[in-house]
Amino acid sequence: MYYEDYILDTFRSIYEVNSEITIGYNSSCDVCILNSSDTFFNNTEAHPENFTFKKWDNRLLPVLFSKDNIDDWFTLNRNQVIINYDILGAAFYFISGWQEIHTRKRDEHGRFPYNESHQKKYDYLTVPVVNYYFDVLKKAIELSSNKHIQRKIWPDSNFKTIITHDIDKINSGWKEGGFSALKKGNFITLLSLLAKKVVSIDPWQNIPDIVELERSLNIPSTFFFLTSKEKGNADYKLTQVKPWLDLIIKQGSEVALHGSLGSCNNHEVLKTEKSKLITNPTGNRFHYLKFEPSTFAKNLEYAGFKYDSSVGFAEHIGFRYGFCFPFKLYDLQSKSVSDVLEIPLVLMDATLSHQKYMKNDPEKHLKIDLVIEEVKKFGGVLTILWHNNYFSEHKYSGWKELFISIIKKLIDKGSCFSTCNEIADQFNLDE
Repeated sequence: MYYEDYILDTFRSIYEVNSEITIGYNSSCDVCILNSSDTFFNNTEAHPENFTFKKWDNRLLPVLFSKDNIDDWFTLNRNQVIINYDILGAAFYFISGWQEIHTRKRDEHGRFPYNESHQKKYDYLTVPVVNYYFDVLKKAIELSSNKHIQRKIWPDSNFKTIITHDIDKINSGWKEGGFSALKKGNFITLLSLLAKKVVSIDPWQNIPDIVELERSLNIPSTFFFLTSKEKGNADYKLTQVKPWLDLIIKQGSEVALHGSLGSCNNHEVLKTEKSKLITNPTGNRFHYLKFEPSTFAKNLEYAGFKYDSSVGFAEHIGFRYGFCFPFKLYDLQSKSVSDVLEIPLVLMDATLSHQKYMKNDPEKHLKIDLVIEEVKKFGGVLTILWHNNYFSEHKYSGWKELFISIIKKLIDKGSCFSTCNEIADQFNLDE
């Protein structure tokens, strides 16, 4: 099948595999995977009709393209190992965004809705299923070769964390914070915000404070700035934030592009916005996490980006494409691998705070711990998004403290911290 090499190359980007070991659908391979997905991927259905769940390493995994789970994972035939379930096809289903491309429904922002996903329907978004499929494959190769397989990417780190900040608003803290204070009857805070507004001071102009906080925690981060001030995008002009860009870079952090709402479907707009940032950004994240799955790899490639970090659901934390490592995007239209690296987004502040998302989920803090443990288990990348306004006491009291507690927890668990660009460079170096 056309996706076989893509998935195996993605696997090899993470694990050191002896080139003499043959892996694939061919019945003569040392590790042979039974193919049950070829018919499905020749059609345009969003979800496989046949699937079940089967346990691996104490996790129930969705086994796609199979009606039952009665067979063992492996059949041993002398030195050959046969994997009885099509883990390559299942991995491709998730990592290619297949379900999103073949589902027409979009939410009010034009995004593929979490409610339409296979993960939502069967409640497994907090499980990085592709990593577990790869763990099955890793075990099969070890059985065939009688050798342990090492993770080759950042082998000296338990796992990686990327802290990111989308800078959407810096001039609206007085208004939104004032409205919040008014609802609570806190007139002193309201008057204080109005007084600061008179002298053009806004509590959300706090990028230097964030840089200093992260300096004290000894962590870098990636700041995504909008270069478009049209409706629904930035509430600032680029000239207003330019003085902070050198400060961010001097600290060892990174400046990247926050592609506007109009840029996700127009590569010329995206390229123009990229050129406006004098830092010559290598990466992008789309505003509102809005992108069109069928075209965004091609648009990012045309605009000259090294990486993107838009793949995450706004509605729920977890693994939208089922994977906690960077991976090369796949263009289903041309059936080709993109040069653009995707760094999945796992955890976002707005997801936890929004009334329509996880605000009222009584298990949301347990789920934060769960996704951290899953990333740590595989030595992957935990990408976190904390907007600058969530560091303000005005409207978002307590969110700065939650951020700090998460960072300290990650440090205690042995995570190393990098920028998106550093991860992309390390990934490309280790390929």
